[in-house]
Amino acid sequence: MKKFILFLILFRGGVLAAPGAGLENALDISASGATAQRVKAQVIAENIANIDTTKTADGLPYRRKIVLMRPAEDFSRAARAARTMLKGVQVTAVEAEPNAERKFQRVFKPEHPDADAQGFVSYPNIDLASELVELSEVGGAFENNVVVFNNTKAMMQASLELAQ
Repeated sequence: MKKFILFLILFRGGVLAAPGAGLENALDISASGATAQRVKAQVIAENIANIDTTKTADGLPYRRKIVLMRPAEDFSRAARAARTMLKGVQVTAVEAEPNAERKFQRVFKPEHPDADAQGFVSYPNIDLASELVELSEVGGAFENNVVVFNNTKAMMQASLELAQ
């Protein structure tokens, strides 16, 4: 009987936890974090791939994109009182960096087909070093979410073994 009670406490969240807030919720949260970091890595890859794109469909250079993430749950006072479980993170938007046009890099290349009347070409507002640092941070955050997922899975497995 003690093993069964321990199983319920570990796996389903226990007596004091909100309904449905067991270990499986931790799996969902860490999966949402890994998914958000994957999207961020894809956007960084797109930014790096377009570092020399001087003209897009609108005639301007490529604009560096950023990922906006928010908690998946509502943290208002009313929502906190009614919350049954945490939900992790969600990507709310992938959009061009604000004021990108002011950050374009102008390079004198009069022979370039996209050069203006003065011979300058505008390049995207992308700094390769910054993108690579951010990619490294994203990789670390992704790995941390995978570690949380795997550790939670191991805890669930241990709980099941205790219940036997």
